[in-house]
Amino acid sequence: MSLALTTEAISLALDVAQARAQAASRAIADAPMGGTTSHPDFSAALGALREAAADPSMPATQLRALGETALRAAPMTSSPAQPLDLDRAVSDLALANLDYRALTEGLNHQFGLMRLAIGGK
Repeated sequence: MSLALTTEAISLALDVAQARAQAASRAIADAPMGGTTSHPDFSAALGALREAAADPSMPATQLRALGETALRAAPMTSSPAQPLDLDRAVSDLALANLDYRALTEGLNHQFGLMRLAIGGK
């Protein structure tokens, strides 16, 4: 997998983690008003990441286009009959935060390798 494709894949995964965190934050904010469970469906975005992993020669621009389309079109699945589980919403937010941090560290590692290659040290 090329550096550009790897960077784009991490970027898309960061966008998914951010959207998960925002959805959990909204659920927590709506809890006092009797909010219901509602989760974005990221199956299309995850499918784009799987496609990139299966085809390392995929152009990074193609993954970017697939990811942007998938994130824009991510439908919200809700369960109005099911009350909000506040503990689950808080744990979803914490997990999204952990995913975001891990992905950021991966991106920093990629940039460190690029800096090392350019600097020749």
